[in-house]
Amino acid sequence: MELYNILFYAAFFFVLIFWMIKSSTKRKGIGVFFEVLLFMIYLLSFGVFALAFLMNSAAYDQAIDPVDGGYSPFGIYQLPTFIFYQLMFWVACYLGWLKTNKLPPLIKVLSICFLIIGLGISVAAIAQTTFYDDPNMTWSMYFDASKYYMFSIYPAFNILLAIIFIFRFIRTEAKQSIHKEYKNKHINRLNQLTLAFHDKPLIIVLFLFPVLIISTLILLLAVQAPHSLVTGFTETTCWRFSQMSHPDYLPHQGHYLCTVAARGDKKLVKPLRIGSRHGQAIIVNRQLMVANAFEELIQDLSPRFHRLIRGAYDTYGLPLSKWINTPRRSNVTYLIMKPLEWFFLIILYSFCVLPEEKIGKQYPLKNI
Repeated sequence: MELYNILFYAAFFFVLIFWMIKSSTKRKGIGVFFEVLLFMIYLLSFGVFALAFLMNSAAYDQAIDPVDGGYSPFGIYQLPTFIFYQLMFWVACYLGWLKTNKLPPLIKVLSICFLIIGLGISVAAIAQTTFYDDPNMTWSMYFDASKYYMFSIYPAFNILLAIIFIFRFIRTEAKQSIHKEYKNKHINRLNQLTLAFHDKPLIIVLFLFPVLIISTLILLLAVQAPHSLVTGFTETTCWRFSQMSHPDYLPHQGHYLCTVAARGDKKLVKPLRIGSRHGQAIIVNRQLMVANAFEELIQDLSPRFHRLIRGAYDTYGLPLSKWINTPRRSNVTYLIMKPLEWFFLIILYSFCVLPEEKIGKQYPLKNI
């Protein structure tokens, strides 16, 4: 995700929080505190969802290195559709929160329709993100099941809000419509129809079809297909409703700094052999073997901690390794990494029964 997109979301959060506080000052009672608290929790859940999406935002047809991110559970090319319905859902929640008693009948009906649509999308989102399967995945140690929860908390809150505001709209309208009488016969007929929601709530389902049709026409202007709401779940890969396969994963570079350091002056870095990693030939020296043995030890002792440090290393190690593109820079990197190599050796000799055997088996032996 580009930096300007992250800044946009951050600005959006601040604006939303400011709007919430400003609106709440017009209301009285202890209930305002709980409403603000609930809203802050809701914002936090959205932040967690956005973070999960930033880490898993690749389109199904994009070749990726799985340690750098994952595939999106939602169609990247259908995002305008999801954004549109999410915005309409937020507007409906806002109207249900502050203006339930002051809305015209038609606006109330539209609000309920978008709440129902948002509820359906949220249920589908939870179903989509609670299952992940990639038979071609050889990097399973980099897949963190916690992303299930990161994706699911926000849709769960949307479901809760949709149910609350739907019942609030219906209950409020049922109480008010009994005593309302309009001069215009068409508005009065619509008022009687909304009154029927109290006894026959399924009638509102009839309004969903024209709302969906009008919404689809609007989305056509954004170059969205009429069935984009469905393909937004199916044109993905590895998730529950996914129907697409992804390209082969990009080769993972692994120990970026140790690898480039091994390309320095032979008298200094002391290369031992040519090794094979993921089908690619690399220069192997002892520093690289020690680092790889240390990572293997950490993975054996604590897979969760290993994912944490591996993610941080992949984030910063790869960009730095691209800068180390000369023998002189490789020599400097080798010397800088030397204290870390000694630290790795101390840990290996402290926790391994046969540390040298663990170090020696790290890459295929092929003398040079």
